[in-house]
Amino acid sequence: MFLNKKPVPRSETPPQNPNHAGAGTHIPRYSHSLLQQVESQKLQPRSPYYITNQGDHDDFFTKTDPTLPPHTADKLTYEKLPPGKWIRILKLEPGIIPYDIKCSLIPINLDEQHEQYEALSYTWGAYYDNPTAQEQASKDLRRVPNPIVVNGVWKQVTKSLAHALFHFRMDDRPRYLWADALCINQDDKAEKALQLPLMQKIYQQAREVLVWVGWRSDGEVENAMNLLCYLANQECGIEQTYGKKAIWYDEGSSVETPRISGRPSSAESWYEEDHPADTATVPFVPTSLAPLVPLFEACYFKRLWVFQEVALSPLAAMFWGKARITFEWVALVAGLIAERYIAEFAVYDSALEGLHMCARMYDAWRGAYTQTSFFDLLMETRDLKATQAQDKVWGLLGIKTCDSDPEGDLFIQPDLELKPPEVFEMIARKTLLERRDLRCLAAVEHGEYEEEDFKMDGRASWVPNFARKQATFIPASDTRAYGDRWASSPMSGCPNSLCLTFQGLVVDTFTSFIELNVPAKSHWRSFARLEKLQQVTQRLLTSEHETAIALCLTTGFATNMQDKVPDTYAHTLALRMFYQWREPVNTKNGLVMPPSESAAEKVQMAYKFFQTSAKATYKRCLFKTVQGYLGAGPDTACVGDAIVILFGGSVPFILRPDGDHYKLIGQSYVNGMMEGQAIEAWQKSGRPVENIHIV
Repeated sequence: MFLNKKPVPRSETPPQNPNHAGAGTHIPRYSHSLLQQVESQKLQPRSPYYITNQGDHDDFFTKTDPTLPPHTADKLTYEKLPPGKWIRILKLEPGIIPYDIKCSLIPINLDEQHEQYEALSYTWGAYYDNPTAQEQASKDLRRVPNPIVVNGVWKQVTKSLAHALFHFRMDDRPRYLWADALCINQDDKAEKALQLPLMQKIYQQAREVLVWVGWRSDGEVENAMNLLCYLANQECGIEQTYGKKAIWYDEGSSVETPRISGRPSSAESWYEEDHPADTATVPFVPTSLAPLVPLFEACYFKRLWVFQEVALSPLAAMFWGKARITFEWVALVAGLIAERYIAEFAVYDSALEGLHMCARMYDAWRGAYTQTSFFDLLMETRDLKATQAQDKVWGLLGIKTCDSDPEGDLFIQPDLELKPPEVFEMIARKTLLERRDLRCLAAVEHGEYEEEDFKMDGRASWVPNFARKQATFIPASDTRAYGDRWASSPMSGCPNSLCLTFQGLVVDTFTSFIELNVPAKSHWRSFARLEKLQQVTQRLLTSEHETAIALCLTTGFATNMQDKVPDTYAHTLALRMFYQWREPVNTKNGLVMPPSESAAEKVQMAYKFFQTSAKATYKRCLFKTVQGYLGAGPDTACVGDAIVILFGGSVPFILRPDGDHYKLIGQSYVNGMMEGQAIEAWQKSGRPVENIHIV
């Protein structure tokens, strides 16, 4: 069976754009439903990777296309690349039949004249963590093996890559692409280690980066794209900034976007049929952001490797379902929502992480991380997922920071033989010893939820697990309040190879604590958590001042979860509203929902305080000290742990005595110590500085 694809006629008068070199004949791509229908007919070729019952369609390709190679068990072999900046690109042959994908690998030198190519950015796994009912029913869409022809032999690839190659294939001429899964020998660790430092050049020299997000129903795509363009034009001011409106194109996958000098905007379409008649018809109110949820739920925005692929691109276009749009418009809207409408969007938990990461991709694309450290980049991307934990480091080496240059000195040299704890120890040592950045200690969290390789026993307690999502950093005070002028590089003066020595003060000790978390895996916005926090507040009011309780429950955060509390009186009033908040509490499926815009101001204040305290106390407990201080620290702390000020740090740390050494438990918020009071008391006392040995 061949599918009839009628080309859409080209406009008679193309726009006068000197950058437009022409795009060939445009052929609309197939819809998601049509692709499912084709796959359901089992037209896959018989191959060593495909196991099926004998059927009428098993020999489909061998009967209709004699140019395909026989289905033998031959394995694709990679020729060794020459020394230097050599890579492989993929020559994707033209075609129109599903699954009839033929390509070949061509070596090129990035420092010499070479064939122009586009780079693919896609996820290797599923498109969504929670597929729709339609996707769940279509087993073929996600599970059937996907053999394609590479260098004359059959090669198994992921479903997402097979879809992307089919989606971007031209019907009348070859297309040159770079796709990591095929262009790098994934079985050769030595080659992978040599290719990692070239990521910056690979993506920067690409004509365009093609962002393949995956499939979604046509209706969901249209609604999301219309709202996205509306927000980009009306709220972000695209037209005033770029002199053109943000628009999206329907079935524009075959159109090659010419490379444009400078960075940013996509070329105009030559095809009126590509473009929806009206992209600004969706009325917008802040509580009507739901159409964007299916987009930001996509796994694409949750994967680590794609972060640098977008950040390094000269020009990026996003393809989602039947839609094509300039990626910059998507990222600008994500940043707008994260800054202005995050309270309304926060209820969409499945899409919240993707929204934030999309906005950070745009920051990286604009070069924002060149002014920050590699450690900052690691912290910003810590929520992203990677198959191997050490990839959380290797997948970021292509992004330039103030202390890591892909074209000069990398923060660390990639060694794919190292295990995750070894890689993370290298990062921590360099951050602490060379950068003298004690925020690395504040990134440490220990707990029963850690993977076995990262248990505190057997490794240095001062090494963060950079592969796991972390609770929020406690707002830092002025570092001078914690003795920045006394800060010195951690000193290794101990026979224990894991020991680092810091200058500081042991100022207090735990005497009791109150657990704040509800049962494991319960949502931070659960009604049970609200009740727990209110109960704890009631208990503390019998012995503690309201202001101290308010600050400790939010660990010093204002209700925007970004800044320190600017007004302690207003913050205390918000605590009162929260404590007195009973009815009506808007709930859905056991989760506390934001109150309506018409709700009383005291209800709005109560919800904001709950939202802040619930996030700030995640994986944390409240504690009392020998000297009577109230504070908040890691839920793994226990009676007898010490509160320590380390010179050069910005928050108090909790350490556990271990003979002559200490083990680091994590950062803490201690009311009455956050503005340098302990340092002032030490200066008046005349006590000597202590050497704090942490293993």
